[in-house]
Amino acid sequence: DLPDTCFHGTYWKHVNSIRAKGLIAGGRRRGRGRNHIHFSPYKPGDDRIISGVRYDCECVFHVDWRRAVEDGIPFFLSSNNVMLTRGPLPAEYVTDVTPV
Repeated sequence: DLPDTCFHGTYWKHVNSIRAKGLIAGGRRRGRGRNHIHFSPYKPGDDRIISGVRYDCECVFHVDWRRAVEDGIPFFLSSNNVMLTRGPLPAEYVTDVTPV
């Protein structure tokens, strides 16, 4: 019962890079980089969001994760409903970018 689109929150300063290179696992957390790209299956503003769209993000990438999976990019759903992929996720799967 997951939607066709998942969401990844970020900051406007990263939009051009993501459009050029796609989404890449990164960020620094407790001294180490992330291994997965985090997505939310819920739209911004939904109280169920726990990862994928940070509370302070400025914009949200809408991602056609079903098409990505059909093309061989694995996605995983964690036990707490966070959608994950190791990436990189090419920009061709981004369907929209909207302000939060």
